[in-house]
Amino acid sequence: MNTSYNFANDKYPLANLSSSVRAKIAKKMNLDLSLSHDFYDYNNETGQRINSINKNNKGIPMPRLINARLSTGFRFQGNRIGTDTKKDVKEDSTSNLYTLDEPNFNNQSKINNRKPSAGKLWSTSLSFSYSINKTNPINLNETFWMSSNTSLQLTRNWRMQYNARFNLLNRDLVNHNFSIYRDLHCWEMSINWTPNGYGSGFYLKINVKSPTLRDLKLEQRGGIFTRRANF
Repeated sequence: MNTSYNFANDKYPLANLSSSVRAKIAKKMNLDLSLSHDFYDYNNETGQRINSINKNNKGIPMPRLINARLSTGFRFQGNRIGTDTKKDVKEDSTSNLYTLDEPNFNNQSKINNRKPSAGKLWSTSLSFSYSINKTNPINLNETFWMSSNTSLQLTRNWRMQYNARFNLLNRDLVNHNFSIYRDLHCWEMSINWTPNGYGSGFYLKINVKSPTLRDLKLEQRGGIFTRRANF
């Protein structure tokens, strides 16, 4: 919790009061809460702040809540049946969990090569974010989002991922996309498909893994951003 006082300002010398709380529930779920309060009153008719401390009916100073944000998230994961996660796995079993970013037709999709424990088959993460803006008390602005990410490692060489974002206030699927990655030994292939929304289309890329030969690749785009394949 923090604020400040500017002695050089005759108008609004008190800065907004900012506070935040973070907690972990059952070692599985994080909970984050951030708040912002304004010490000054507000004129609903003019739509402007008033250079006087906001007070309740009893004359006690009462900062106005102008912004609030609550977010949480958790993750589930599963291993292959009968897999000993303490041992290395064979070539065609799960050994790495890769994450394919959302397709961006202006930038090359990146792959996160972070290695989890052996034998991991799938993982699903969910995150929720609710925010409210009350800068103008008579014109509230609310958002409530849910994002999901599901990864499935079929074998060591095949990986799939599905991402989705929902507007829970409007009960609407805002956007979603599918990603597939295939390790081709010295080469690699990635396919990204966004069915609808901004940037809808597909992106196919086959390229050499070697950093010195990264320009040796085959690309094909379709949808909003379409161009011929090049090699």
